Amino acid sequence: MIYLYRLSYALLLPFYLFFGPLFSKKIRDWLMNRPSTLRKDSKRKAIWIHASSGEFEHAKSVIRQIKTEDPYERVVVSYSSPSYYDTISKFEGVDEYVPLPVDTSARSLSIIKSINPKVVLFARTDVWPDLVYQLKRKKIPSILFAKVKTKPLNFLEKTFTSFVFNNLSHISFVSKNDSDNLAPLISKQGPSTSIDGDPRYDEVFYRKKALNNKLDISLIKEEKTLIVGSCWDKDYQVIYNPIKKLLSENGLNKVIIAPHEIDETFIEKIRHDFSVFKVGLYSKKEFDSKVLIIDKVGLLFELYSKADIAFVGGSFKSKVHSVLEPLSWGLPTLVGPKHKNSHEAIRYSSDGFKFVIPVTDSKSFHDNIYRNLKQDKKLIAKTLETDSNASLKVLTAVKNLIS
Repeated sequence: MIYLYRLSYALLLPFYLFFGPLFSKKIRDWLMNRPSTLRKDSKRKAIWIHASSGEFEHAKSVIRQIKTEDPYERVVVSYSSPSYYDTISKFEGVDEYVPLPVDTSARSLSIIKSINPKVVLFARTDVWPDLVYQLKRKKIPSILFAKVKTKPLNFLEKTFTSFVFNNLSHISFVSKNDSDNLAPLISKQGPSTSIDGDPRYDEVFYRKKALNNKLDISLIKEEKTLIVGSCWDKDYQVIYNPIKKLLSENGLNKVIIAPHEIDETFIEKIRHDFSVFKVGLYSKKEFDSKVLIIDKVGLLFELYSKADIAFVGGSFKSKVHSVLEPLSWGLPTLVGPKHKNSHEAIRYSSDGFKFVIPVTDSKSFHDNIYRNLKQDKKLIAKTLETDSNASLKVLTAVKNLIS
């Protein structure tokens, strides 16, 4: 299998490197903007964590747990996408960072030598076949954590995934359902497994405890408040009429709208559409308005604490943004039909939970605000808190591998 993969990769890589930059800014950035602070050929062993980009959110609490137990542990983080470079470089606990090279045997052996890992952790995805093959040959333990089953796999994907899985030392699944669904791809001689949850939950609750009250104290919570988080225009087109109706019916007393991007045209559109109500901007401290538009970035997470129910955007466009954030504050959370990218949205809308409520159109949005406004916020937050503490379990699995 490894030889077939190497042949395919060698044939496709030149086309990717030559034509990719012509059509994709992301690929151009990947080629041109790859900062590194790696001290090559270090004699000091490291815990190496690889996170492609956003997967770093699953790694944060694991790194924090490592440093809590041993502040002098050397932690090296590799990344694939330059879009997350700033976050990784500024995160306390990351001693060195480095872009992951192309997945050839020579490059894999070179980076293994440079990092000198005692164990390698892959956050959720982006496990490269030649790299894990070389790690296994060198008897360096490797663990894939926060693993979920996201979609049905075709024959080639199953073959590829099975090869990758069976070169790992351990796989930490988020849930039993994920473990059961992916178990057929793991051989009897393959990696050990455990069900440990998702460390991203730990990160959300850490952020709650570490809040520094960025919000102006004049932002006083009112009963029956809806917050619309990370709203795109396609979301807005579906929800703005039922929101107007809910405000007119006193089904809601206040609506907070946080656009995904601070765009003047979009903000003016919202102001116009809700002109029959008092509309205010956060930047102007117009907090007594019926409709409050958040025209400042970096506040959404804390804003969820000021509401009773949430709608998370992106779910009428292409994919839903984080539902974990409003859920951690105990908010029943509405999402549109395009939410299957979110493990939390799927889980908490099924399996006996009704914390995430999928809606399909304006009418179902309106009706479900009424139905779910009075859900028990303490129960929702407590359930999610019970599902946290995964980072400690992942670290326990790591210790078992290297002991």
